[in-house]
Amino acid sequence: MVAAHFDGRERADTGRLITEFLERSSEVGGLAADQLLNAVHLATGLATSGAYTPDDDWRDLLTAIWHPLAEPR
Repeated sequence: MVAAHFDGRERADTGRLITEFLERSSEVGGLAADQLLNAVHLATGLATSGAYTPDDDWRDLLTAIWHPLAEPR
């Protein structure tokens, strides 16, 4: 899905992002695919500008992007 959406243009470590997305999704009871695409879009844009680094600020951003969409039942 990521490769198809970004037409093979990813420059960030998308494999790592996908793995972290799947782990987070499991922790919170599921996430939407567009939340992964949003993170890859940001990482790809930041990677091309040289600003992307997987640090604590990035983790905080991922936590904000990868929030549960509904309250658990």
